[in-house]
Amino acid sequence: CIRDSSSIDEDTLNKYSEIRSQVLLNNYGPTNACWANLSFFYVGLFTLYADITSLSKFATEYNKPLSTKFHQDLKELEHERNIVLVEQWARSSNAEIAVIEACKYFTLVYKHEETINTYSHVPPSVLIATMIIWCFEKKNCFYDLERKLKIGSREQLNLKPSKYFDRKGDVIHSLAREQAHNYCELIAKQANDRDDDSQTDDDGKDLKSLKIQKIKEYKKRQEYTVGVVCYGLDLIRHCKWPHSIDIVEKLEHIVKSYD
Repeated sequence: CIRDSSSIDEDTLNKYSEIRSQVLLNNYGPTNACWANLSFFYVGLFTLYADITSLSKFATEYNKPLSTKFHQDLKELEHERNIVLVEQWARSSNAEIAVIEACKYFTLVYKHEETINTYSHVPPSVLIATMIIWCFEKKNCFYDLERKLKIGSREQLNLKPSKYFDRKGDVIHSLAREQAHNYCELIAKQANDRDDDSQTDDDGKDLKSLKIQKIKEYKKRQEYTVGVVCYGLDLIRHCKWPHSIDIVEKLEHIVKSYD
């Protein structure tokens, strides 16, 4: 069977055009279009595994007194209901997946932070990733350890966000960056080891040694989490976009929640 030369040329042209379009589609370079697509992709994943509205409401209202005027009872009811929703989410497998994806996004930002302040889609995505991690650690680890080991209040762990700030109130970038990196590495390691049959068995340990070990692990995670929040705050403080101002205020409120 002899094919018509015109059809061969057309097939070749279509194949070449397809390859060429793929190259152009993926070869963005360090541009706003690239980070727009990356941010949209990860925000899409975040919304699959977390109710961003609930997390944002929880972060915004945390440690804030409710209004004593109009519809106080209704606001109190909505406030308590949202806390329950966040607690249920934080103990779910969806929350674990959301945290893993948030860490993946932070790792990308970590590797390109020298130009990250020029991309308009990054600040909202960093805020969402930060809220996912903070809400998860605030509700998941604390409640599990309190129930199993009765470690008492969070204040006994002596978390001090002030160590991440200098006398001028600026974030100590290197420290916050290091702790955020440590958190992401910890989450990645736990994800890789989750199905490992060689994990240690705690059944043979006495309650006291187990409690000490778990408190150390918990405190390390919480210290890393403060670093994540401060790192996100420092990144967004240096962004030039007007919508970054509101994001900075939300992150500053999260930092102050540790005081």
